[in-house]
Amino acid sequence: MTRNYIIIIQQPLLMDIKRAALGYSARDALKWHPDMKVRTGRLYRSSLVQV
Repeated sequence: MTRNYIIIIQQPLLMDIKRAALGYSARDALKWHPDMKVRTGRLYRSSLVQV
């Protein structure tokens, strides 16, 4: 977060709901998807409008 913006980073780290429902820990239910890209976004803090 900066004075004027909120920075959002979306990483390809996804929760496998089936594994979580089967009782796996949250750490073991997470899966990295290297074929997906990391995405970033910026929002104006004052209005929450995407830049």
